[in-house]
Amino acid sequence: MSPYDQTEFLSDANAYIILKRAEGLSTEKTKIVPKWNRIWSKGKRNYDRCVDCPLLFQISGNGKCYPCGFLFGNADYCYGDLEKQTLEEILKSDRYWNVIKFMREEFDVHKDCKGSCRHDSTNEFIWNYLHKPEHINII
Repeated sequence: MSPYDQTEFLSDANAYIILKRAEGLSTEKTKIVPKWNRIWSKGKRNYDRCVDCPLLFQISGNGKCYPCGFLFGNADYCYGDLEKQTLEEILKSDRYWNVIKFMREEFDVHKDCKGSCRHDSTNEFIWNYLHKPEHINII
């Protein structure tokens, strides 16, 4: 199992037990909430592109900015570096908007994504808004 591929771990029955125990350790000050919907989906995505990247900006510990934590360290997806640029400079840069465009139009979430993703719920919501499924409200 690759360090980034969580599907094997999430399909393991022991993972359920471990996460249930962790959830039981919640207190008034600290709430432990496994992403059960994401776990049960086993990595299956109901959308084809990562369309929410402008909404969730992720910064690596070294100051480099990416659309997703799984892409940390991959120069092809780096928006910029906060040690060398301001956030405003990054957000207004051609580099940032080119990566956003690539994620929205070419990045294949079925092949290029790994594991559970912070973007999953917002991507699904936006994808369904942009590509309205037929008869979603029919009982």
